Amino acid sequence: MLKVVTPAADLALVDIERLRLAAGLAANDASRDAELGPLGLRLSADIVQACRVATGNGAEPTLRQETLEETFRYPRTSALMLSRRHKVEIVSITINGQLLDAELYWVDEESGIVRLVSGFWWGGLIVVTYKAGFEEVPDDLAGTVADFARIRLSEGSRDPLVRGQSTEVPGVLTERTDYWVGSVPGQKVGGIPGSILAQLRRYKNLAMV
Repeated sequence: MLKVVTPAADLALVDIERLRLAAGLAANDASRDAELGPLGLRLSADIVQACRVATGNGAEPTLRQETLEETFRYPRTSALMLSRRHKVEIVSITINGQLLDAELYWVDEESGIVRLVSGFWWGGLIVVTYKAGFEEVPDDLAGTVADFARIRLSEGSRDPLVRGQSTEVPGVLTERTDYWVGSVPGQKVGGIPGSILAQLRRYKNLAMV
């Protein structure tokens, strides 16, 4: 069971300045902020969903830093795999209500895997309180959201189903528009382009069944 103790203050994965640049504006031009701000949040949510970020009770899923509490009931394993990862910092671990000395375990901050220095996690009710996610969004992740925004903004000015257009003159004027049949190349489920998904490799989580 995963519970959000302290939610992220901001769910956006890209700042407004990058979104302005993606829209072809100057970084200090706030004329379209009413449109770009919600767009950035929507695209951030799409990316979080594509990365299969676990949802905790109490807040929407995010790649931004949060404090979380996760409960493991009577595990029998060499490692605890936390539901959230990236920049993981353990606040405390208790077993059956007893605080576990921090010198007795270690965590891989990127993968969110917690191991005992010696032995196995064996039985008991284990509660792990930890921080996970980015306080400062990595530049590559913010850039990916900005690229996604640029694609979405360009789609707003054209029909994404149009494959090509041509104009002939001789007989006076003939215009032709060819459309894609079936799915649009480069698109994946959920409408996220394949090029954007490829940039998210580091941030994708394994599907939880």
